[in-house]
Amino acid sequence: LLQASAHQGLQVQNIAGEWIDAPPIPGTFVVNIGKALEFATQGLARATSHRVLSPRAAPGEPANPRYSVPFFQNISLDVKLADMVLEFPPEILKLRDGRGRVGATDSVNFTEFDREPSGKVNLIGRVKSHPDVAERHYPDLFKQFFPDGLPALGSAY
Repeated sequence: LLQASAHQGLQVQNIAGEWIDAPPIPGTFVVNIGKALEFATQGLARATSHRVLSPRAAPGEPANPRYSVPFFQNISLDVKLADMVLEFPPEILKLRDGRGRVGATDSVNFTEFDREPSGKVNLIGRVKSHPDVAERHYPDLFKQFFPDGLPALGSAY
């Protein structure tokens, strides 16, 4: 992700589960490895839950736009990651376990890698992230994940 303007807004959850700012640093990119790699590496590589808080304008002032340029790379859409979990020597897995318990995160996407192909997992992630769009274009999936209708604005889906 290229944070193309100087405006704050991007936040990530640290290992304790706390939201912290990820301020723009000129000439750099923010890289999130994603849930697919986390799943395939048995949690050795960790994806980071993230969110964007839109910049607020001062009363009577026009809003300052925040610009970012994302790039997404994905695995084949028909791959079932449960069949692709990488094996690691015990001493490497011990390093993962030595990090301690990871705090709860607000990630709602990609919990289905153990049973669904990657393409469906990504679609489910979009349904959860954008329920208003899903309600219109994917009504069956929407009802599966939101049986009580649209969640309240600002709530974690």
